[in-house]
Amino acid sequence: MKTTHTLLAAGVLALFAGAAMADSSSGMQTTGPTVSAKATVNLSVTVPKTILLKVGSSSAISTAAFTVAPTVSGTAMGNNNPINNWDGTGPLMSTNATGNELDVAAWTNISGGAKLNYSASAFGTGGPALADFEVKSTGGTGLAHPGSLALGTAGTDVTVAANTLSTAKWTYTLATAATPGTWKAGSYTTAIVYTATAP
Repeated sequence: MKTTHTLLAAGVLALFAGAAMADSSSGMQTTGPTVSAKATVNLSVTVPKTILLKVGSSSAISTAAFTVAPTVSGTAMGNNNPINNWDGTGPLMSTNATGNELDVAAWTNISGGAKLNYSASAFGTGGPALADFEVKSTGGTGLAHPGSLALGTAGTDVTVAANTLSTAKWTYTLATAATPGTWKAGSYTTAIVYTATAP
C-alpha cells in the first residue's frame, strides 16, 4: 500500500512537471493519409505606457523674463542722478521680453492620447495679473497651448495624439490690455507647471 501511494504521487508530480515545462504531443497511425502532432507557443509582448513632454530647455527650467522700462519726457533714464527737464507728465512704460519663445514637444503611446494642461499661482500683491500675459502657439505640428490665449490659474485640456510627435513654438507676450504703469516696483515671479496625463 505504501508503494502504491508513492507511485501515485510520483505520477501526479510528473504530470504537472510536464505541463509546466513544455507543450508536446505525438501522432501515430498505421492507416489513413494524415498523421500530425501539435504544440503551442505563446508570444507575450509588454509595452509600457509612456508620456514625454518638453517645454523650453531640455536640461533646465526655462524663464520667460519681462523687464519694464519707463520713459520720462525730457530726460534720459538709467541712472540715479536727479531727473532734469521733466515736464510733469507720467512716464510711458515699455516692456522688453527675453527667453519668451520656447520650443515645445509632446509624445505618448497611450491609446486615446494624453491630456495636456497647466497650473499657475498668482503673482505677488502689487505686480501683474496672470491675465496680463498671453501665450501664442505657432509652427511645428500645431500643438496648442492649453486654454485661452490669456494665462490663468489653469487652462483647458489639449489632446496629445497617440504615437504622434506633437510640436510647436510657444511665445509668451504681454497682453494688449495689460497696464504695467500700475505695477509697483519689485520682482514678481510665478511658476507655470505643465502636466500631460493619461489613464
